[in-house]
Amino acid sequence: MGAEQRLFEGDEERSDRGGKVTSAEPLVSSSRAQGSRAEGEQLGSAVFTEQAWLASTPAARWGALITATATALAVAALGVPVASGVAVLAMIPAMLIDLQVHRIPDPWVVVAGVSFGSALALSIALGQSVSAPNIIAGAAAMALPILCLHLISPTAMGFGDVKAAIVLGAALGVVNWQLALVGLTLAAGIGASIGTMRRSRTIAFGPYLLIGTLIALTADSVFLDAALKGGGR
Repeated sequence: MGAEQRLFEGDEERSDRGGKVTSAEPLVSSSRAQGSRAEGEQLGSAVFTEQAWLASTPAARWGALITATATALAVAALGVPVASGVAVLAMIPAMLIDLQVHRIPDPWVVVAGVSFGSALALSIALGQSVSAPNIIAGAAAMALPILCLHLISPTAMGFGDVKAAIVLGAALGVVNWQLALVGLTLAAGIGASIGTMRRSRTIAFGPYLLIGTLIALTADSVFLDAALKGGGR
């Protein structure tokens, strides 16, 4: 298709200008685009398998392990809602794939959403107070700015990021919908900083959404705990 060689089929189509563009540089070669497409299709179907893990770099694997460990600790020791922690954990495989091919497959987003919903329903059944408007507002606060960027430039921001932001924003909304704005700001800042340091023309934004979400959840719990202790003195 010439200069507009498509990398992927379906919702997450992107041109060979890259999934997320940070600077104007020459397009990648056609052979590289075809290789990325084949790799993306293979990884995109790797639901409930070890393919995403085995295809990842050692740094990505360590990052996934650290993220999973930090999430489990945040839930166990800091009082982060279980449903929010489950959403973060379930989204890790999608982010490993996004790091490799700049694509967030729909099946993994569905798995994360269903896992989050199931954990939330269980929490409600056990007596936890949950505000549905806050959850909806959190999903909207994180996803709408990304959706606007996607509509302005689909090649710069994929629709997979929008769908991932809905799940992660909802997870933040369980605590406070405003945390979704904090998480999105952190994701944009960290992603832009790392992209600048690496002089990369493209970045996978999904993993930074995940990191921003985890930091926002953890920091809120730490600050809230400190405030409660300070108020009791």
